[in-house]
Amino acid sequence: MSEPLVGKYLVRNRFANSFLRGVDAILSLRLRSYRQNFSLNQFPRRILLANSAHLGDVLILSSVFPVLKKAFPETKIGLLIGSWSLPVVQGNPMIDWVHTVDHWKLNRSDASMWQKLKRYWRTRRAALNEIKNVEYDAAVDLYSYFPNFIPLLWTAGIPVRIGYISGGFGPLLTHPLRWRNLNQHVSGYHADLLQILPIDKKYFEKMRYSLPPIDHDSEEEANNFLKRTSVDPGYIVIHMGTGEKLKEWPVAKWHRLSEKLTAHGYSLVFTGYGLRESDNAWLAMAGLSNCVNLCNKLSWSAFVAVVKKSRLVICVESLAGHIAAAVATPCVAIWSGMANYYHWRPMSELCQILMHSVLCAPCYRGRGCTTMDCVRNVQPDDVYLVVLKMLGLCGNSTKKISYRLSETDENSNTSRLF
Repeated sequence: MSEPLVGKYLVRNRFANSFLRGVDAILSLRLRSYRQNFSLNQFPRRILLANSAHLGDVLILSSVFPVLKKAFPETKIGLLIGSWSLPVVQGNPMIDWVHTVDHWKLNRSDASMWQKLKRYWRTRRAALNEIKNVEYDAAVDLYSYFPNFIPLLWTAGIPVRIGYISGGFGPLLTHPLRWRNLNQHVSGYHADLLQILPIDKKYFEKMRYSLPPIDHDSEEEANNFLKRTSVDPGYIVIHMGTGEKLKEWPVAKWHRLSEKLTAHGYSLVFTGYGLRESDNAWLAMAGLSNCVNLCNKLSWSAFVAVVKKSRLVICVESLAGHIAAAVATPCVAIWSGMANYYHWRPMSELCQILMHSVLCAPCYRGRGCTTMDCVRNVQPDDVYLVVLKMLGLCGNSTKKISYRLSETDENSNTSRLF
């Protein structure tokens, strides 16, 4: 088991770590004479929340919206995110402004590096002007990794700037916080930052995702797809894909699991995005009845509606698990050991995480390893039995499920498989 921090940074690449250390040293020297004592005696009238990462990160970020609204009912909230995360927040009544910057390092499109750089600077200029016009009182960068939006918040002249120093550019913050590797959810790290404002701890009890309501058109879109495919009302959603291929479960094992579920009488709805995920879904459902492939056919809101209407979701370490948690749908998630599952698990007691027990987890290796035993050695029979248990169909006469819960895992619904 390794440690994610290298020095004070969540950056394991030696060159990048040294670069950030050098930049922060220069910034500390240059800004020393400009430092002021910033007061938080007054509640902010306008606050900007920043997170440069992808859909799942911003969905977790949404759990702080109700907290801020309860603590500061009159405060207006703005967001600074990548354009790829817009579907998570569009239409949310708690949000007053949304600014987008597509950082080149996090851009997953097929564009060239030059095109990504041009898009980054173009979106950065536009967002900077928008942010200056709003005149925010405070900003909180909620992403603890590189790249963050701290330099942009400083350039915009926002008086109070709160964030973790673990992603670099800490000297540009008025209220820097050192990141610590704790067995707590990412939402807990968000809470640690927001309590600087300050906000009473009672507002952080039972933090939950805050998705915008599903509109009527999206509801109808989901219903029409389900009716046309004659899916049974008690269907199970299978979401095989994730943004990082290393975290995916072998297609052959998805096929074996699908065989067992359909033999039990369940209809399966496969969801996903992109040609590769759609092709994998076809392979997983090959030769099986009661299966439908809705990859690339659903809008964001319709996808949320399909998950909400389902009886259960089976997925890997991906956004699908967080959506299931957000709409109170039971979920079984096949997890990798690349990161601390306490940090990124779905925020729901209805979600069961399955991971093969390996001594090296969590490894915090961005490129994983050649075998990825932590996820690939999870067996279809074990997933199937956990699904039956989640559905309330696993009685005393059922074969004992071959996994154990350690004492530290019981509260987080995390199973380590053998």
